[in-house]
Amino acid sequence: MRTEQIAQLLAVYLLQTAYASSNEQTGMMFGAILDKMLESQNTLGGQAYQSNSKNSTEVFSDIKKIINDSPKDLDEAIKEVSRKYGVEEELIRAVIKQESGFNQNAVSKAGAIGLMQLMPSTAKSLGVNPYDALENLDGGTRYLRNLLNSFSGNKALALAAYNGGIGRMKRLGVDTVEEISKMPTETRNYVNKVLKNYEQYKKL
Repeated sequence: MRTEQIAQLLAVYLLQTAYASSNEQTGMMFGAILDKMLESQNTLGGQAYQSNSKNSTEVFSDIKKIINDSPKDLDEAIKEVSRKYGVEEELIRAVIKQESGFNQNAVSKAGAIGLMQLMPSTAKSLGVNPYDALENLDGGTRYLRNLLNSFSGNKALALAAYNGGIGRMKRLGVDTVEEISKMPTETRNYVNKVLKNYEQYKKL
């Protein structure tokens, strides 16, 4: 089924859903329209391909499954992990904005994946699937929480570790905010940008 056909079917489904509950006759009418559309799209050159055809009830069921299986709203998901791990929503949003620009399909040249740009090894250690937006968000926030704990809640140091690696910080002897200057330029810029994002979100 082509994209435009799916869009047409979805439009009919949404209309049917809106009216069918209050008007049985209207619902039946939309079902009949959809059946005609299905009959048309399952026919090529006058030959019907019945093996692949579906009626309106079956298509409604398929579309409902697609809708119900969609990830929950990202805003609500951020609020949920914020409560779960005790990390400020604004900080989570600030990290996501800098890491992926809220693109859950983002993959960096280094191989970091998803909203919070988890490396495969990090995702594995956290027990999450980095390609799943909600698991990525959960794992990334939990990792950020762990880093905040490691640095007594200091955001700048936790962010430096999130970007540059806690192992590198230990090797370079980075224990204070001032010593972040020992980290690579990328990490220093990252910390500044995320903290700037954080302050902007706090004002909203």
